[in-house]
Amino acid sequence: KDEEDDPESYMNRVVGAADSYNLEEMEAPGTLTCNLRPYQKQALYWMSESEKGIDVDKAAETLHPCWEAYRICDERA
Repeated sequence: KDEEDDPESYMNRVVGAADSYNLEEMEAPGTLTCNLRPYQKQALYWMSESEKGIDVDKAAETLHPCWEAYRICDERA
């Protein structure tokens, strides 16, 4: 059986690709009674950070060099 045709092998490669980013994890609140897997803790951290809003200055530090960050201000009342 060819490795490329094996769904489990393919999934391991896809999921393993995220490991190279060394994403932060967040522990689940005590009200959650199940144990989270590492990728679920990473997703929880990412979702909680995205709800806080984007820090443009911090995002500009990690932005790919081909992109530029802009601060758009709306002066309308």
